[in-house]
Amino acid sequence: MKSDIYIYPTDTVWGIGGDAYEFESYEVIARTKKTSIDKPLSILFSTIDEIEDYIVLNEKLTEVIRQTHKLGMSFGIKKEFLKNSLPEKPFSNTHYVCFRVLASEFMRGLEEFMSFPIITTSLNLTGNSPITELSEAKEFWQKHLPEAKFVEVNGHESLSGQSSTIILFSEDKYKVVREGENIKSICSIIEENGYQRT
Repeated sequence: MKSDIYIYPTDTVWGIGGDAYEFESYEVIARTKKTSIDKPLSILFSTIDEIEDYIVLNEKLTEVIRQTHKLGMSFGIKKEFLKNSLPEKPFSNTHYVCFRVLASEFMRGLEEFMSFPIITTSLNLTGNSPITELSEAKEFWQKHLPEAKFVEVNGHESLSGQSSTIILFSEDKYKVVREGENIKSICSIIEENGYQRT
């Protein structure tokens, strides 16, 4: 395996990911989760400033990101706003790419490999519930992908278990694809910044 795969806690559930620009990352994750290679994954960034190195953002969306990224939020933008192309096959069935910025306290254990954006998804076999407990994450790692790098963050042995809110943005409109824990607050902030819900 050329591309390193990582298992780590996020602000919602345990995640699995790898270099977003290496196709092998997508192959290994799909095989491990027993899912299709063309099921799109989110991109994980360590800071808001880093996003702007890879994605063209307008001022309005940047402000929404600043106000909501700690609320368990995934942002969807059209692929045309990517500054660098991602592997084509995993995103062949969608016009959007989703991304997340982890709250700062979750980045302490991830800084080692966050010199580049990673694709991220929940740590579980497809069809099973996402993993929230440290012990379950270690068991999955040892059973399904022992060659992956396991990242442990002190104080986060048990996570919320609530999947992130996913919202797609297009011009001045937004669409809720999945509702998470802070959906009301998120929608309120988005609308205060001039977006209309569809």
